[in-house]
Amino acid sequence: MKKQYMIGEKNGQKFVAHATRLDILDGAMEITKAEYRRHRAAGIPSWGEAQTANAKTQSRNPKRAARWAARAAAGHMEAMKMERERMNNWELRQKQAAV
Repeated sequence: MKKQYMIGEKNGQKFVAHATRLDILDGAMEITKAEYRRHRAAGIPSWGEAQTANAKTQSRNPKRAARWAARAAAGHMEAMKMERERMNNWELRQKQAAV
């Protein structure tokens, strides 16, 4: 079955969607692809993206989240260290060029 672009509401919030059935949103109306893109650019959330985000927050593994946070912090510290070294080398080159 062909997918349709639609706009409608769910739980009092307005959403746009790209799905095979119009009944996933309350009061859904079919719209064109250009209208869908215009609504998305205006900031109206996509129903599918909202569902994915909700599923990810509900199924989050605390150990995995802690591991990723530690990796991100380590990467940030490494980036700061490299930036300090770059600045120190630049200052050293500036002093040598001035002499």
